[in-house]
Order: sequence, then structure tokens, then C-alpha cells
Amino acid sequence: MNMVLIEGLIITGILFYVASCALKETKPKVFLKKFFFCATAAWMAEESCIMLYGIYTYGPVWNFFVADVPLVVIIVWPAIILSATVLSSCLLTPNSSLIPLVAGAIVLTD
Repeated sequence: MNMVLIEGLIITGILFYVASCALKETKPKVFLKKFFFCATAAWMAEESCIMLYGIYTYGPVWNFFVADVPLVVIIVWPAIILSATVLSSCLLTPNSSLIPLVAGAIVLTD
């Protein structure tokens, strides 16, 4: 299968995820800000590791990059992290201080 097609399907799936999550929220802008800042942090983390350590890189099979990081990687991280947060919120009592820890554990196992 063509990699451009695969990347396009992933990007489309993430756009549907973002739209559906934003529409479920009473304040959609709050979700969109969370997604944006999480994506920015994901890009900064990936890019800084590539620049500082130089021990890994993304291969030329990827088509859409933001500097040295594939766009798909940048937008998938927030979906994983925010989904793990929602899941951990369902598993624990509301406003539990353990939600970030459980969400981190979910992301780690993923």
C-alpha cells in the first residue's frame, strides 16, 4: 500500500477524532487547545531528541514532515495521551490525583 495513502488515512482518522471529541465537549475550544499544546509538546520532544542525541531519525518512507518529525507522529501523540486521560478518568474517581499517573501507565503500555 502506498505510504502517502496510509498517512492520509491516519491524518483523516485523527481529524475525525478531534472533531468528535471537540463536539462532545461543552467547551470545544478547551479540547482543541489541549490537543494543540499536546501536539506541540510531542513535536518539541521528538525534534529535540533527534537534534540533541542524534541516535535516531525517521526514515525517508514518511512523506509529510514538520522539520525532522513526521506529521503523523506529531498528531497521533495527543490522541493517544488524551484518550489515555479519558480512560483513566473513567477508571478512577473524578478529579483523582492518580489520573495523570494512570494515564501515563496506559501510554507507556501502549
